[in-house]
Amino acid sequence: VACDNPEMRVRIGEIGGVEAIIQVMRSNPQAANIQAFGTSALQSLAVQNVDNVRRCHKYKVVDLVASAME
Repeated sequence: VACDNPEMRVRIGEIGGVEAIIQVMRSNPQAANIQAFGTSALQSLAVQNVDNVRRCHKYKVVDLVASAME
């Protein structure tokens, strides 16, 4: 969604972007649909700019996604 719509990318950035998505994923670890959406959204945001990549590393997104896939 965010990748296809510039307005949504701006909105996600305004509400905390990476951090907001991670918070939702962590608060719903057993919800497969939320984990799948979160993973996809984080991938979309990470390719947008280097700052988002750094934030994903800071919050150990790879570990979060891996645990969601277990």
